[in-house]
Parts: sequence; C-alpha cells; structure tokens
Amino acid sequence: MITETYCKKHGVEKTRHEFAGIGKIIYSCSVCGKEAEEKEAEAKKTEDQKKTQAIINKRLENAMIAPRFQGKTLEGYQTPTEGQKKALEVAKAFIENFKTTPGLILVGGPGTGKNHLAAGISFEVIHKGYTVLFIELSKAIRTVKESWRKDGEAESVILKSFLLPDLLVIDEVGVQFQSDTERLYLTEIINDRYNYLKPTILIGNLSAGELKALVGDRILDRFRDGGRMIVCDWKSYRGIVKSDC
Repeated sequence: MITETYCKKHGVEKTRHEFAGIGKIIYSCSVCGKEAEEKEAEAKKTEDQKKTQAIINKRLENAMIAPRFQGKTLEGYQTPTEGQKKALEVAKAFIENFKTTPGLILVGGPGTGKNHLAAGISFEVIHKGYTVLFIELSKAIRTVKESWRKDGEAESVILKSFLLPDLLVIDEVGVQFQSDTERLYLTEIINDRYNYLKPTILIGNLSAGELKALVGDRILDRFRDGGRMIVCDWKSYRGIVKSDC
C-alpha cells in the first residue's frame, strides 16, 4: 500500500502523525483539516441561527401581536413631522434603556401610529431575547374576572401572571372603567411590574389629560420615574391616500 505524503489539492507536504505503541502512522494535510473545521463551524453556526430564529418566531407568536401590526418595524415608521421624529427617538431610547425604564405611554388620536411604534419596539425587544405580551386592557380585565368562576384559580394568581413577560403592552386604554375594581386591577398590574423592574407600555386613543383623569395619579407616578410619554398629535395616517402620480 502506497501512502500519499503530498496533498494534491493544496500542493503541500502532509504532516506525519505516528502513534507510539501501536505502530500506526497517518499523514494529514493541515489545509484540508482547517477547511473541514471551518465547514463544521459554519454548519454549526447555521444550525444555531435556525434554532435562534425558531425561538424568536415562538416568542413573536406568544406575544399575541395582532396580524394588522405584525411586521411593523421602527425602520418602517415614517417621520414626516418633527413630532414623529421625536417619537421615533423616544422609542429607540426605550429599547436602549430597556432594563432601567419603568415604561412608556403612547396617547393621541386613532391612526397616528401608536400601535406601529409599540409593535416596532416589541419586535426589537424580542430579537434581543426578551418576551413580550401585547394585550387589550378589556381582555386583561376580563381574564382576571373569569378567574372568579374557575375553581382553584385565585384572582391574585392571574394578576401575577402579568409579571411574566419582560415587556407588557396594554392597548386600548381609553374606555372608561366600569368600576373602581377594574382601575385597581390595572394599578396592581403596573405597580407589581414597576416593583419588579419590568417595563410596561400603555396605549390609548385619548389626550394626556384624559388619560390622567381615567387612570389616576397613582398609575402615572410609576411612569414619571424614568418613563416617557409620547403624545401623537399629528394627522391620522388613515386619512392619507397614497398615489404614485
């Protein structure tokens, strides 16, 4: 048997490896070996990327972002006015300070891009490895109320479940509470998240003054400690007809 000691592919002498005690000798090309290692590393990188994407996709699914707002990104947020430019800056700052901010409030008329900003923030946060829950206030309150009819499932357990996501987005904060109990639910959810250093985003089709009258100072106080408010007072996107002419 003739042993090849020269690599025809790379034109270099192969390295001689002698295994003492068993009399075995093999020859290997260092360049071929390096190529094999690089190929294996690239395959592992691709596999890791697939696993990471699968995790992101699952988190996006669990975030419960409505189909209308899926795919909305901060890069795709239009800023024709100074107010919108500032809103985008605040949204990006929220992401940069995610671990220290208590939250963000988005108020203004319908169609001004509040949900686009919140969805864009949510996608960025999820891609950084965090979890998000996007839920309407009425559904959150209904979930708590439904616990009254379920044996062994205490109201407090449901309320504490809103602590689980790293970011909680509460939409449709604009319908008057039917009772003080419902306001207390929202207060407890936000207060718990504030104490556990987990940010919350509130979205409402109302003015800053109307929000204060609706939710009260106790809730707003939690956002004053490092949080921000974006007042979307520009024209609705829904009233704009796009044309190529």
